[in-house]
Parts: sequence; C-alpha cells; structure tokens
Amino acid sequence: MSTSEPPAVRSRPANQTNSRNASRALKRAIKNASLDDIEIDPDRELPHPAHRLAEVWDEFGSRLLVPLSESNEMALRGEVTEEVITESQTEPLRPMENSVTVTEVSERYAATWLDGIASMLAWYERARGRRGRLARGYEGDAEYAEFEIELENSWQPSYCAREIARLKAIERETVGGERPTGVEASGEYENPHSVILTLSASSKPDDERVGPADHDRAIADSWSTGVYQRLYDKLDALGVEDWVYHKQGEPHPGGGLNHGYGHHHVMVLLDAAPIGAGDCTTVLEDKLRSVVEKHVDVCDLAGEGGHGDDSISVRRVAGDDQWDGEDDVQSWSAYAAEYISSAEEDFLERPPAYIAWAATQWSTMSQKATRSMTANSAIAADACKQRAESDRATQALGHGERIVRSSRRGVDYECGCCGSPWQIPQHYETLTAARRDHDTQVPVADGAGDVDGLEEDDEDWLDKSVGDRWPSATEAAERKTAVDPHLGVRTVMESVERPPSWRMDAIIESDGEERPASGGGVDMRPLMLPTLPKTRGEVAQFLNDPATYVLCECDVLARGLDPWRDGTPDECSCGCELRLANVVDDWTLGTLPVEQWVALLHPDPVVRERSFAEQKELDEALERVRTLAVNTTLDPLGVLAQAGLAPEHFEAGLELIEDARA
Repeated sequence: MSTSEPPAVRSRPANQTNSRNASRALKRAIKNASLDDIEIDPDRELPHPAHRLAEVWDEFGSRLLVPLSESNEMALRGEVTEEVITESQTEPLRPMENSVTVTEVSERYAATWLDGIASMLAWYERARGRRGRLARGYEGDAEYAEFEIELENSWQPSYCAREIARLKAIERETVGGERPTGVEASGEYENPHSVILTLSASSKPDDERVGPADHDRAIADSWSTGVYQRLYDKLDALGVEDWVYHKQGEPHPGGGLNHGYGHHHVMVLLDAAPIGAGDCTTVLEDKLRSVVEKHVDVCDLAGEGGHGDDSISVRRVAGDDQWDGEDDVQSWSAYAAEYISSAEEDFLERPPAYIAWAATQWSTMSQKATRSMTANSAIAADACKQRAESDRATQALGHGERIVRSSRRGVDYECGCCGSPWQIPQHYETLTAARRDHDTQVPVADGAGDVDGLEEDDEDWLDKSVGDRWPSATEAAERKTAVDPHLGVRTVMESVERPPSWRMDAIIESDGEERPASGGGVDMRPLMLPTLPKTRGEVAQFLNDPATYVLCECDVLARGLDPWRDGTPDECSCGCELRLANVVDDWTLGTLPVEQWVALLHPDPVVRERSFAEQKELDEALERVRTLAVNTTLDPLGVLAQAGLAPEHFEAGLELIEDARA
C-alpha cells in the first residue's frame, strides 16, 4: 500500500476561497522547510527567511504552485521531492521462515516551486556561519595542527565578486590591462571584439505552464545539442581561432510571462584580426545570428518572437586604444558584468525574481556559470603571474618559465607552476624543443621525464636525491645498487617522507555541531513519474471512470466531468488551468487542457495503433523532413534518410516533401 500520496492528486475541499488556500500553501511550505524553527538575531538588519518567502509569494502567487519539474528522471535534491512508498510481503522459501515486509519507492514527484524556494532559503540561512576545520596529521602526532576557515557557497556576495574578478582576469590576458600587483599586462588579441548571445525560452508554450527546472534544462541542453557547434563552425569559417566564452544563467529581466524563470547569456571575447583590422561588428553579427537561430531550432520551448535583434550584441573592445566608434566597449569585463546579476547585498536582500530563479538552480544543482577551457586557462595564467609578482607569495618562477607535459586532452604542454597551457607553445614535437625555444627552465616538475636532450647543467639530474627528483611526493623510495669498499656490491634503499598535507577534517555548523567532512555530497534523486495512458482507448476509459475528476492548479476546484460532457465547462475563479486526476489510480493528466482530453470522446475514440509517445516521435521525424525539404537541396530519399524517418512512413514523408517544395 502507499504510505504517501502523489502531491498532484491530493483532494481539496471545493468550497475554500483562493485567499485561504494561498495562505495554507504558504504556511505549508514554511512548515515543510522548518523555516519557523530558524532563530535569528532580532537586531540584525537582514530579514527572516520566512518573511522573504512571503514576499516572493506575494509577487508570484499561484504561479509558484507548479511542480519544479514534470520530466521523468530529472534529478533534484532529495528535500524538494515527494515519494510514494509501496510495501509488499515476500513469500517464505521454507516452511519455518516468516515473510518479510519490503518497502520501495514506487513513485517520486517534484515538490512545488514554492517548496523549492522555502527549502533553499532554509538551507542558505543554516549555512550562514558554517565553518570548516582543516587539519594536518592526526591528534597525537608531533606535527598535528589545525585551524578553521569560513565556508562559502556560490550564492554569497563574496563568490559573486570572484566571478567578476575572473572576467577581469580574462580581459587582462586577452585585451590587456593592469594586474592588481601593478604590473601592466599585454593582451594576446590584436583586434578584440565582444559578442553576447541571449538564449531564452517560453515558460508557457501552447498556454501550458512549464516547470522552472524543465524550462532551464531546455535552454541549457540546446548548448550541447547544436548551439556550441554552430558557434564554433561560424568562427572557424571566419578564420577566428583565438576566442573564449563565459556562459551565465540569469533570471529573466522585468515582469511578464517569464517572470521568475531564467535565460542564458553567452559572452564571447574573440580576436577578429583574421577578419580585418578595423570594425568587424557587422560581419560578426551577420555570421553569428545563425547561432541564435540554431537555439530556436533545437530548443522546443524557444520561439523566434523571443529572439529578435536584442538577442545578439556585438561590440569592439577598445582596451587602452581610444577608437572613434560610439559603441566601442572600453572594458569588456565591466560590459559583461552588466549581464550578470552580481551584487554586494546578501542573498536574503535580492529581488523576489532572483530568489525564485536561484531556487531552481539550487534544486537541480545547476552551475550558474561555465567557461571554455581556454578562458579557465587564461584565468589560471593571470593568477600564476600575480603569484610570481607578489612579495607575499613563495612562487619564484613566472608563468611559462617551467614547461611540463600535460595529461589533459588536446594539450601537449603546460606551465609547471599552474598547469595552464595559456601562452605555452603546443606545436613542438618534443618537450626539450619546447623548453629550449621558449627559453624556459629545464628541471622536470613532479619527477621523471625524458633525460635525453637535457642541457649540460642538468645532466646530473639522476644523481640528485630521490626527494629532489620527486618534489611533490609525500613518500618516495628507490632501490639501487651501490659498491661498498668493505662489503662489496650491495642493494641500498633511499627514501624520503614529507610532513602530511592539510585536509578538511570536519564541518562545524553555526550552532557548534560538528559532522564529518566526507558526507558523500548532495543527495540527488531522479523523478519517478507514473505511466500515463498510452492509447485513446485508455484515455476514454479514464475519462469515463467515475473516480476521475477535475483539479485546478490552485487545488481549489475538485469537481466531476459532467459539465464538460454537457458542453458547459466549469472554471475556477482564479483563472488557472484545469487538470484531470483519478482518485483511485493516483495519477494525473496534465499535458493537455481538459477540453482537449474530453474532445477525444467525440466521436468515441478507437484504440490507436501507436501510443502517444510513438505518435510524438513520428511527428518530430516528419517535422525534420519538412525542415530539410525547405532548407536543403537533397533528393527526397536523402531527406527521408537524414531525417531518420521509418520506411513504413515514407509515403507520408514524400507527400510532405512535395508540399513543402511546391
């Protein structure tokens, strides 16, 4: 039996008012997240998390009652999921054995957006003042030492400030500028240009509200399913080889349909020298507009109406050069920062839309920002140079003054101090050639390398102690043969053992409670949604079931289907969409409005040869056929093959091609 019931089908009395229901939804979210148990200093200026939740509810209302996700297998934090537990009895294998009760999760639903916001606010508040204890060695050891540090999460102001610092580091390495150490950096790019692409999607396609996690995932997936490749291909066609990108998720600005949902900015900094020496903004805008079009093509929730001229912005980056263009950008990092919701205020002081969007990112453990490997390499190189220039650091060598082999894919050589391949030549056949031509120090970092080709001063490398040859090893030992004048030839051992390194020993909560540092990470759980009807016959049976009723999104209206069957459909005073639910089967039909489900009964439907999933797959294949027919010159059979249409549907595909090309 089920020990808990799916959140979507919990019955609600039909005579409640919207205000009473809204108040109850808010109180339930506060209680579920234990926000009312959080005690804060009454004199502090920051608001209580429960107060912020109430303000977010006041701004968004019943929109927050939509589930975070309705996609099967979408992984969410365990605290924002609700599970249906099924119990069963095992059959004894022997006469004297007893049966055993087995419990398992049969269904797992996403909590509402409101519950997700409440859970994140509770998590954030409890993380305030959290510390980590670093230890070296173990208690009782002579070298044992420990100290505590403040632990930081990505939603705190200090982390947001570091994101801006990373953008500045990218700018210094590519465009140029002064590092915090006072040393002037010369940029690598001859003709730097900035391209910012905005990728968005509708949160209510076909008048059906989409869960915020599903909405964000649809935008994010387009990057890996064609958008990045289109960007790469277009820049490659222009001859642009030097470019970096920083991709940032942000809440949708302003109000409207997508209020509280997110969109993504792709911030590209490139060297347009292969295109020309002057203003290349027109060329770049014309060529890269198809990148946005690719997003519209591969993202089901995206539309051309939301991706107009403002979805791409191309500017020259002047840096220290004073150009005449009015649209030139003097500082790329400052220009890019305008597209990032970074601020100095605490998370509890952020606008309601930001908190609502952040709860979605937190629930799915999504990264707010991702960067290209080249961008990360530039950031690491900038930090490496600062360490070499600073009197407070112990690094003696500058970036690239020691080159080692790299174990990363696509990289042959990297800096021996920071591991970044930025400004490190990659075209050499041997490490020795790279070092000699790059005028770097030859000693090998972290142990052995090729001895052949070492400079004369380094021919004694094998004569060094094992500790000097393996400087990063905690322990090292070597067995070798030695000649003793008294004992003759014998085997000797040379070893080195260094002091233990620092490790995270414990997490200390704000109330002083300690827990192990190795907690196993965040508990992420995939959704396990019930199976919906597959055929029209099953839908008809479902709709004719007396246990089937109409359920409003606000959970106020819970009535039978008779008004719809009589042609006088009822509606809820809140104006929300209506879904169908079944008391006995514990499942809902939320993919179509009630009117469309009922329309399946007029005339009485017959069992379809294909399930709804199969029909959707066929529709998508035919849409690919139509797109290829319009945009390519392939012969009809080539179109069908490239679209992946099954042979039994070739006749329909050929007719579609003929109509599309007419």
